[in-house]
Amino acid sequence: MAKLKKPVNTITALEKEIYRLRLEARRLQDRLEDQADHLRQNFGGMTYNSIFHRTYQSGTEMLGAKLTERIWNNEKLQDGLGKIMDHFLDKAAESIERFADKVKEKKENDS
Repeated sequence: MAKLKKPVNTITALEKEIYRLRLEARRLQDRLEDQADHLRQNFGGMTYNSIFHRTYQSGTEMLGAKLTERIWNNEKLQDGLGKIMDHFLDKAAESIERFADKVKEKKENDS
């Protein structure tokens, strides 16, 4: 979490800081969603490349690589991983919303 550049001493400064933090939270949420989409779209290939990171030369190794690639590119597996990522993103969004609510509630109590 980013530290304040200067202390917040006034209500106006507090409101500006809350606004800045909300923008930052929104930016981070968008970035997380973009990265999750990238992972969801490329999971099979990335996993395949991380497991089989060398050049294949024999026919047996090539057959194993093709079989593994088909397993990782399986639509049902991708759907399952997509559901997991959606669940993760929902939880992250809920956490951000709770944080924003706490900040808002604290602001209202301090007023």
